[in-house]
Amino acid sequence: MGIEKLLICGLVLALPLVVSAGQRFAAQRVHVADREELPFFPEGRALTELSLGHRHLVADIGWLTAIQYYGKHRQSDRHYPLAPRLFDVITDADPQFRSAYLFGALILGEAAELEAAEALLRKGVRENPLSWWLRFELGFFHHTYTQRWAEALEAFRQAALLPGAPEYVVRFAAAAGERAGSLRLAAELWAAIARESENEEVRRIARERLAALGVEARTP
Repeated sequence: MGIEKLLICGLVLALPLVVSAGQRFAAQRVHVADREELPFFPEGRALTELSLGHRHLVADIGWLTAIQYYGKHRQSDRHYPLAPRLFDVITDADPQFRSAYLFGALILGEAAELEAAEALLRKGVRENPLSWWLRFELGFFHHTYTQRWAEALEAFRQAALLPGAPEYVVRFAAAAGERAGSLRLAAELWAAIARESENEEVRRIARERLAALGVEARTP
């Protein structure tokens, strides 16, 4: 059987699941002030019954709903009062849906809902403890929105320790360390960059930061 036939068979077999999930999705109501705004989005407690063992499908439907919801309000009032609920449901259905944590946090940050944005990112970190990327995004959130430099430093530092973390994560940690007043830790991070980076321009920047901190760069 060719690949085209396999794909067609797969779509045919999946269609009843999509229809069933969509119908159950529409059967659950959320009580909102505006009855025309997402009147059928499910409450979290409905997820088990709703999913029928296909929680990823529920998350995908929720993801499409969230994108449509954001697009509608982005072009109108730029208020997203249901965004926390939307992304909580999506990430309850699929805790490893890492892009949903970031997209939700960006929307909430745009709406100045910083506590909700931080809570969503922290949920992502809890559910994905080996993801350097989500820890980095949590640090970048504090770097960009809250200017809570000590928390940014800790998130960057933890991200840098995880497998797969790129070199620039350490640079963000070092810069956040300076802003947080953790000058000794910042100097240690910049020194490591000056020693270990394969990029001469990056090593030059690290040496400049060390000089600004009153520390002499040591080369191997």
